[in-house]
Amino acid sequence: MRTTPATTNSSRRLAARAFLLLLAALVASAGWLLASPAAEAQQGRKQQSAAKPVRVLFVGNSYTSANDLPAIVRALGAAAKPKVEFEVEAVTPGGFTLEAHLAAEGKDSPRAKIAAGAFDHVVLQEQSQRPILEPDKLLAAARVFAKELAAAKSGAVWYATWARLAKPETQADLDKAYAACWEATGGRLAPVGAAWQRVLTAKDEKDRIVLHAADGSHPSAAGSYLAGLVIYGAITGKQLDGLPARLAEPLPKVEGRPSEERVLVELEPRVAKLLQQAATATLDARKQPR
Repeated sequence: MRTTPATTNSSRRLAARAFLLLLAALVASAGWLLASPAAEAQQGRKQQSAAKPVRVLFVGNSYTSANDLPAIVRALGAAAKPKVEFEVEAVTPGGFTLEAHLAAEGKDSPRAKIAAGAFDHVVLQEQSQRPILEPDKLLAAARVFAKELAAAKSGAVWYATWARLAKPETQADLDKAYAACWEATGGRLAPVGAAWQRVLTAKDEKDRIVLHAADGSHPSAAGSYLAGLVIYGAITGKQLDGLPARLAEPLPKVEGRPSEERVLVELEPRVAKLLQQAATATLDARKQPR
């Protein structure tokens, strides 16, 4: 058969059309691959790695600095799956009230740090006895902090503390005072004292974990772990079950030495599980944004 110019052109058009159809099929296949669960998971991991750290300022006193509570919260986030990266700072001079923090001056004072607008959340802890003896002063300070936090676009987290070992009956007053701050000013409530009470009054005596230090006031390592769980849960809304019983952070690398770490808390797995359950139940009972 003799090939004419018209026949040649027709063949070329058919070949070009076939190529375009093949290219469209390949593009569609690639689109399906990108939309597949594996590809979506990979994309989620990329987005997660690019997520900004959650910046938290802790304002309080030795109830916060004991056992390095800010580091415990940071370590809980690092151990979570998926990971929650925290950047934490703390202003925790011994015995300070929130009123004293408001009166502090200088670039390292809470008000100066808040005004800089660098924090997503500010955890506020009052002196241990003021909510019981002078709840009006706590509320007055809370209103000032709340106003300044709103201006800085930061959120308050009310760190409701626990009763002293010798005076468990004062827990109700503590809870009431912090709840009043939360209800009047907004933010989030971290009902740490209520979670402590749940553990300390457990029906089964073997589930009553020692949460106070030897002085009957400050937290033991387990007490700070429970406080960290509640604050972490109040901030993130993430589940607490399955978080590790041992929390540690790497120390700065020193050339010529093996890597070292700082152990923050090391509990028996059973104890950690009980504390996680208590924190979860307490947050759920307070109708927190979970």
